[in-house]
Amino acid sequence: METTTEVRRPFRVLSLDGGGVRCIIQLAILDELERVAGPLYRCFDAIVGSSVGALVGCGVSVGFGMQESTELFYSFVDEVFSKHDRFHEKLKRLSWWSFSKHSDDRVSEVLKKIYGDTTMQELLVKPTMVVCHNPQKARPEIISSDELRYASVPVWEACKAATSAPLYFKPKQVKTRYYSDFLLDGGLVSNNPALFGLSRGMQILRQRHGEAELSDVLIVSLGSGKIREGTSNTLSGHLNALTTAPFFGSSEATHYGLRDLLGKHYYRLQVEIPNHLKRPDESYNIHELHAITEDVIERHYQPVIEHLASLITRPPQATPREEVATSTLTDAGDDTRLHDVLIRSGIKSAS
Repeated sequence: METTTEVRRPFRVLSLDGGGVRCIIQLAILDELERVAGPLYRCFDAIVGSSVGALVGCGVSVGFGMQESTELFYSFVDEVFSKHDRFHEKLKRLSWWSFSKHSDDRVSEVLKKIYGDTTMQELLVKPTMVVCHNPQKARPEIISSDELRYASVPVWEACKAATSAPLYFKPKQVKTRYYSDFLLDGGLVSNNPALFGLSRGMQILRQRHGEAELSDVLIVSLGSGKIREGTSNTLSGHLNALTTAPFFGSSEATHYGLRDLLGKHYYRLQVEIPNHLKRPDESYNIHELHAITEDVIERHYQPVIEHLASLITRPPQATPREEVATSTLTDAGDDTRLHDVLIRSGIKSAS
């Protein structure tokens, strides 16, 4: 009789870029993925989100359906990025010692309505990682649902810290069991947090099994819009490059590195958007962004999403022991059409 052993299912990571209102792109993709794969909190072993991507990730980890998350996101954008502030509220925020473009009180109130008293330890996906920047320690601060020091941190506080971009919002003080620090937007250190997801996945697998290979991790990375702009030697052109590079440039750099490193164990779904939609806090852009994404899904991403659904819902299988070393995440017979779509969409390299 042939001896069999159970093949480990890949450690499934969902990674979500920051991007303000542009994160509606992620919700549209996740909504379609949920339609095919079922409740997403059951489909991933880890979630990592940066900036507003952390809000989307925590919504998955709380157990919200994507239709509900989309409605909540529309409400969040409408209330937080409203243009109808009263004059004295604007004047207060213009003070040099507490400048912020948008109301901190308002975003806190909205986040409390969404997440209530839920703490990080109560999230369904462990780990769910919220990427922040700790300026006092000059390093990333990753508030994780499976770490004891962050167990009692309210989800709304973690999300408030993760989205506290300088000039837009004030820093958020977060208290843990061991310290209390002011934290800033995670996009300042890593707008595309997929590398943190890979690192944590490898760490967990080594703790569980004593060893881990890169092929043991499957990463699904969702962007928040890719913009093509012409180059300019004007002052405004240089300033634009300086302000966009830390977010758009670093996100793509992480993407290219992980694409080459992980190959078919890494999927990046991104949508190209026109330049006028790049602002992260223009609430009136959200409908156009949503419509563009739904069109891209219909024309290009449907077979990709169906393929991903088969990967993230596939149970471990018993196979002959000698075949374990050669098992892969995807079937050798992946159809040519899917391969062409992956290449054309930039998810895979032609090589």
